Amino acid sequence: MLYQDLIKVTMHTLGYLEQAKMILTVTGNATVQLEAWHAEVAHYLPLIKQVIDQRQRRVLQGEVYRQVRRSSATPRSSQTERLRPVGT
Repeated sequence: MLYQDLIKVTMHTLGYLEQAKMILTVTGNATVQLEAWHAEVAHYLPLIKQVIDQRQRRVLQGEVYRQVRRSSATPRSSQTERLRPVGT
């Protein structure tokens, strides 16, 4: 399945990113650029892991989710559709 291959490649890439982070933490000189890179990695790593987890559950394991719409009283920035597990 193509989606499984995509997740596999993403997980390998994530592993390379974590290795680079570890190596640069141990061997890198503290520069502004390195600190900015670490901040970006710290921001994106959990998001990447979350996407992988969600895709595995929803696409590969067939977890069913229903859409929940926000009320019109909710500020526009919060009106995104959210998915929640069926039964919650």
